[in-house]
Amino acid sequence: MTDFYIGQHCNHPDHGAGTLTFIGSDYVGIELQEGSQVLVRKETFLKPSSPIGVQRLVSSERASSWPESTFVRDDAEAQHYHGSHWQPFFDDVKMILEQLPVILKSAEPWVGGSNMHAIRETPSGWTPGITLVWPNHRQGLMLSIETSSDRNSLISMHPFVSVGGQHHVRLLQVNVWENGLEAQIEVEFGETTLTFFDVAYTKNRLWYEAGRSFQFIISGIAYDARPSTLMETPVNHHPDEIAWQRQLGEIEGKAIPPLSSTISLRGMAMFLHIEEWDRDDYSFRGPIKEVRELNLDILGQTGWFVKVTAMRFNGGDADLDFLITQRVWQGTTPPSVGQDIEGSVWLQGYLWCPPTW
Repeated sequence: MTDFYIGQHCNHPDHGAGTLTFIGSDYVGIELQEGSQVLVRKETFLKPSSPIGVQRLVSSERASSWPESTFVRDDAEAQHYHGSHWQPFFDDVKMILEQLPVILKSAEPWVGGSNMHAIRETPSGWTPGITLVWPNHRQGLMLSIETSSDRNSLISMHPFVSVGGQHHVRLLQVNVWENGLEAQIEVEFGETTLTFFDVAYTKNRLWYEAGRSFQFIISGIAYDARPSTLMETPVNHHPDEIAWQRQLGEIEGKAIPPLSSTISLRGMAMFLHIEEWDRDDYSFRGPIKEVRELNLDILGQTGWFVKVTAMRFNGGDADLDFLITQRVWQGTTPPSVGQDIEGSVWLQGYLWCPPTW
């Protein structure tokens, strides 16, 4: 659709069917079938209906048989590092490496999350391994161990927390790292998609199947966090928007208030992928709904578990749980309910409940 005229019937990819009531240089106004008015860019008529729709099409074009339908293996050039994940706890990972012989002696197989036996056998060629935890099963250090008939090898280690929100999500894809024992999971989350690091991949991987819904515990470990200070931002309105508002006033026979020169950011919810980082790293902003102070330090750090409204959909708020350590919190007082905060997080999660087959 490239030619526009008043009274033209249209079908917008996001808003649906309606009639054009305004035509500007870059925007058109639409009266939707239920009577509401929207102003949209002309170019939006050329885009696909939704990001999730595109993702489903891509998924359907992959191999239909398991495991190829679900697992995508990273190539040798893909770069993933756990180095930045220690930032919320200490400056140098050497303090953990120096304790590693003692840690390995006392670490135990993790028993958190789902402990049901999967219905599948491990495919040939998959890297065998187990997940160990230290100093306890609730939070601390997690280690990925490659197992073989003659010896076991430490592949990687990273911080983890078992506390988080329970989310019912549809699995889209599992991105497996080159080592075969770590992966990031992409899921539908409300009206968008999220990718998180699977802390228990070796334990639960046989359950995963693209297109099925699962219960995951999802949480974020903040790299940095602070009270939001910017509560208003200036905005320059496009001439089309001003003209459209005036026309609506004339049609409805009443004065339309002038467009505000500022936008209030108070209570705004935002959760955006950080393009320059890994696929499970996000920036956030939102109001705090709950705060719980840590009753047990994590790798020597105290802090808080906070529930933040990170997104808003037509169905309501979407809340995510974040660990904020004292080390990364930049406020002069502890985080509090109702406070707007912002920062960046590493998103992680694990399987809580497999699907019903």
